[in-house]
Amino acid sequence: MSTQEMSTQKMSTANKILGVVACGGKSSRMGTDKSMLMYHDLPQRYVAYAMLETVCDQVVLSVNEQQSSTVDTAYSFMIDLPCYGDAGPMTALLSAFKTFTGKDVFLLGCDYPLLHEQTLQHFISIYSKENRLAAFYNQQADLYEPLLGYYPAATGSILTEMYNRSEYSLQHFLQKQKADRFMPENFSEITSADDPEIYSSIKEQLGLCGH
Repeated sequence: MSTQEMSTQKMSTANKILGVVACGGKSSRMGTDKSMLMYHDLPQRYVAYAMLETVCDQVVLSVNEQQSSTVDTAYSFMIDLPCYGDAGPMTALLSAFKTFTGKDVFLLGCDYPLLHEQTLQHFISIYSKENRLAAFYNQQADLYEPLLGYYPAATGSILTEMYNRSEYSLQHFLQKQKADRFMPENFSEITSADDPEIYSSIKEQLGLCGH
């Protein structure tokens, strides 16, 4: 495939995808805002944002009301809609579908500092072509990673019905819909840094001890 063909293919894929960096969680286990932790040269929320920009035509940070004042002016963001409150990651996803009607969504958690940009691009290139519901899959735990998932616009109505029934589990949704499973070659890429111990371990892996 020529460079021009690859460029055209990337554009046609990107033009229908909204990248959403989910930052609005309570970070209760970490004890501080996970999206602002530093593993690289920027807070992780902005590293994730830049990664999504390589595969999506539009990217936003999904934040709660309290976080909105902390977002750098160089980045776009949306505040979680009150009508979908207290539903965990589903809040970010439904807010995105409501705010950006007709867009397919790639939902990316802010706590995957070992995820490689190339892996993300490979995932998107596979599932966006056929517009299929899919998520990264943790073989060891036998569970999906809902915050590493591609959610076609058509799934919005199903998720809304779930929310109206007070069913907020994206894990259950992915299982029930038999979403495609994506297993990265390097299992460590789906390590979620959601508590201080894992955070310290990842910093050690990245050679950031003492920083």
